[in-house]
Amino acid sequence: MTAAQAPSGRGSRGAGRPRVVLVEDHVRVREHLVVLLEAAGFDVVAAVESRAAGHRAILEHRPDLAVVDNRLPDGRGAELAAALRDLAPGVGVLIHSGAITPEETATAMRSGVLEVVGKDVRARSLIDALRRHATGSRR
Repeated sequence: MTAAQAPSGRGSRGAGRPRVVLVEDHVRVREHLVVLLEAAGFDVVAAVESRAAGHRAILEHRPDLAVVDNRLPDGRGAELAAALRDLAPGVGVLIHSGAITPEETATAMRSGVLEVVGKDVRARSLIDALRRHATGSRR
């Protein structure tokens, strides 16, 4: 894993913790989410900044879940979910967005996204959604 992909490395890795790839283009948001998700009991195996990097990281790490920002510099989160549907069917994708239209939500759901979750400072809704979907792993 490159330095750009490496999470902060707090706490123990693995040990039955759901594995997550995080795709978020804003570095401070990405770093903040890594800390929150790790503290909530998830193993963030990669944290990357773009659709292309997310595609590579998900295929490399085969996480249980992927948290993908809806609006990335090189595409939409739903596009990534659609591209991965056949390549990584065991990976559940959640779209994490500060602003998403009803049309974008519908497109995301048709692309195989498990859930669309709004952004908030403490990421409570994201953590709750990840916990719900981690127990119903698609593998």
